[in-house]
Amino acid sequence: RSMPPWRFDLRYRGRYSRPAGLIYDAFTDEPYPAGHLCRRFEVPWDWKRHLGLDFGGVHTAGTFWAEDPQTGYLYGYREYLAGDMTTEEHARALCSGEPKFALACGGSWSEDQWRREFKRAGIDVKRPDISDVNVGIDRVYGGFKERKVFMFDDLTGLRKELREYSRKLGSDGEPIDVIEHKERYHLLDATRYI
Repeated sequence: RSMPPWRFDLRYRGRYSRPAGLIYDAFTDEPYPAGHLCRRFEVPWDWKRHLGLDFGGVHTAGTFWAEDPQTGYLYGYREYLAGDMTTEEHARALCSGEPKFALACGGSWSEDQWRREFKRAGIDVKRPDISDVNVGIDRVYGGFKERKVFMFDDLTGLRKELREYSRKLGSDGEPIDVIEHKERYHLLDATRYI
């Protein structure tokens, strides 16, 4: 009686249900056509490539997206999470095997120094066009909901973050407007920025 229904279903009925407060409940961690996953394929070189970055000395994260020119759909094809490296080392690792990025975007509005450092290292990272976290979340959510955003099934870090990213629950078991452990979700921040 005291447990949220989703938790009771999971623990005592063996039924998977999405937890209350799950932010990206529109993401389905299953293969296409039921879900948002596809097997890895060779991304054509003429597709636009986009890079989202979340800066940090301990964790610098990047998510890579290819845009299908026929449909406009975005395919997440690579993830990057590394730390304790110079900006130049990050830039080399991020650019390795990549054609030129049509757009690289990242950081909060106040992180201009990071953007300058990456520009010096060869990646011209633009400031996101919005600063509000919830608006960015809504954009990513809409991409999943409208089935315009897909990802390779071997992107285990991003998939894990999508399955766990949630709002804190109040004493009544209902979500409140605070993201639980927001500091852990670097790949999702990078995705939100792009």
